[in-house]
Amino acid sequence: LTKDQINEANTRIGFLTAEKNKREIKLAIAAKDILELWTQLNIRAQTEREEQIESGSLDSFQLSNENMAWLDQVKQSLTAHLEENQTLRKNLIAKLQSLWTRMELPFDEQKLFLEEHPGFTDPLIVKLKEEVHRLEELKLKNLEKFIRLTRVEIENYWDMMFYSEEDKKLFTPFYSENIGETRRSFLQTIPESG
Repeated sequence: LTKDQINEANTRIGFLTAEKNKREIKLAIAAKDILELWTQLNIRAQTEREEQIESGSLDSFQLSNENMAWLDQVKQSLTAHLEENQTLRKNLIAKLQSLWTRMELPFDEQKLFLEEHPGFTDPLIVKLKEEVHRLEELKLKNLEKFIRLTRVEIENYWDMMFYSEEDKKLFTPFYSENIGETRRSFLQTIPESG
């Protein structure tokens, strides 16, 4: 071997060693992040690569380009899933709080429900959706009460916007005493507060 060939080999070895070290660091960070995301989403490993990450057996994890790309893809997918569940939870909790307020449910019951349903897992999102559905059904059963509370809310908005009595009278569903489909459609036009 010539001196140039030896220098070139040493440079190549140095580059490969640095790349290996860089990939090992990336693997360690990605594995930690993925484990944290799995914990938040209550997900378990299902493939051999995932089991290596879950068990912490990173020494046997191949540092190939394919596996490094897979790590990025898994992390991005889990991050998107968590963000979606966080948004869903936020929106569902807001909807629940609006329904709780309108139904005048005791604060202790609300607090207990929220304490019993923490996190961002898929089963939790299902439970929140079920509770929203249950309360929506209860809302329909208590239509009279909702109409009364909605009227108070509308009157407050009218007062804040300085509506005249003539303007108020133009909104005829507000004064209707018919219970039935007119009321249901009226209620559906009122945005949920919260």
